[in-house]
Amino acid sequence: MRKNVGELDAFLRLTIGFLLLSIAIIKKSFWVALFSGKLIASGITKFCPLLFALGKNTNDVLCDFGYNDDFYDEYEDYDELDDDDYIELTTDTEE
Repeated sequence: MRKNVGELDAFLRLTIGFLLLSIAIIKKSFWVALFSGKLIASGITKFCPLLFALGKNTNDVLCDFGYNDDFYDEYEDYDELDDDDYIELTTDTEE
């Protein structure tokens, strides 16, 4: 099972899931508890069946402190990376 939920997305799913679970316990709502369980499960496993069915992937976003796993899958040895292989994150402000 390939992960299709990114770090930020998983964190938000866990946070909202536990918040909804506490509300469901207080209100004694089965449906809210069921939905919060889905959010918590997808946050822990980092796999969402709905995103998979839609062909979406939030794990591709490069906001997780560096490159995503697909970038490194292309190289067996990280020492073989050239300077051209890295994405330049700074902007050229010199005039």
